[in-house]
Amino acid sequence: MACGVIEALPCGAADPQTVCNVPGRRPRTSDEEAAVDDWKRFCAIEQVAHGPSGAMEACQFDPSPSPVTAAGEPVDGYCLLDALEGVGDPTFFSSCESGEPDLLRFVGEGRPRSGAEVLVTCVTEQPRCWGE
Repeated sequence: MACGVIEALPCGAADPQTVCNVPGRRPRTSDEEAAVDDWKRFCAIEQVAHGPSGAMEACQFDPSPSPVTAAGEPVDGYCLLDALEGVGDPTFFSSCESGEPDLLRFVGEGRPRSGAEVLVTCVTEQPRCWGE
């Protein structure tokens, strides 16, 4: 499932070009801008990268709120967990209701900031349970 996550900051927040240039975030693209044009301060929260670094596996299975790769690199962003597919540490699903196997997990600098709202869009369906 492919998802996009946008963080909406309060109107008094700093310039989005500044607040979005941190690990786990980037300025929104023109496509994302069109989807939220009426708002002012948005950052896209990036999905943790798949690949040899092990960042995705750390996001999916390390219970720390700020996991690191085997090489000690911080993991920032979000990952999709799926209890039915065995993707994610089972303890992450303890607060989910029965029948709600999907979970977006935000880690490291990718965790939504205090006072922000998070908008999620997924290609197939929205995850049914949220967690950190």
